Amino acid sequence: METPTVRWRRLLPRTPARWAAAVAVLAVLVGGGTWTAVADDGPPAVQREDRMLRPGGVEIDTSYFTAGGSGKRPAVLIGHGFGGSKNDVRAQAEKLAADGYAVLTWSARGFGKSGGAILLNDPEGEVKDVSGLIDWLAGRPEVELDKKGDPRVGLTGASYGGAVSLLAAGYDQRVDAIAPVITYWNLADALFPDGVFKKLWAGIFVTSGGGCEKFEKKLCEMYERVAVSGKPDAAATELLTERSPSAVADRIKVPSLLV
Repeated sequence: METPTVRWRRLLPRTPARWAAAVAVLAVLVGGGTWTAVADDGPPAVQREDRMLRPGGVEIDTSYFTAGGSGKRPAVLIGHGFGGSKNDVRAQAEKLAADGYAVLTWSARGFGKSGGAILLNDPEGEVKDVSGLIDWLAGRPEVELDKKGDPRVGLTGASYGGAVSLLAAGYDQRVDAIAPVITYWNLADALFPDGVFKKLWAGIFVTSGGGCEKFEKKLCEMYERVAVSGKPDAAATELLTERSPSAVADRIKVPSLLV
């Protein structure tokens, strides 16, 4: 029998062409990689380094991809979709690394091997984690810097990863370019369009995250409250809106491609 999580993944769009367009444009916006300048007999082997980082006080499972040469290179952060993990974006990471970029992927809080509860891209949670990952990239000797502590870095990701790309660009001025793929603008509008609670989709959404207990307590309480009443209250709308890209719309100043 098909589980809700499997159904959620099946219903999400699978669009490799959009991914390809996003990473290609992001590469142009961030700047060229290095390997073409130092290798003339095909792309070098990609090296992967797995490690646990604690950018916001919570263990975050990451993979760092590089290939060839010793020159400085721009960096790219790739986020995964809701219900997934860093493993879902490995192919994109390896391709960009082979093209000469330093690429960092990570499993968001509550997903994969990362710790913590799911906060739905809380500015004080997942968004702060991204800033911590940018700090880490700034300390890598092979990553190009615009200035001390400020790496040349772009962000991309689909769905959940696309939303955190937008939010990170709004909160961290070190982000140089973003290319979100098939993401949401306002999570409250997505789950409560015109004040109507999309009960089926919300249920699948929560289940794909591992169940209510995997979420921050106040998010779980909000979901259960709205599920019983059948309509969102002001507190629910406010909570989801403050964790949505729309909350930082006027603060995103970097080159952006929405795919």
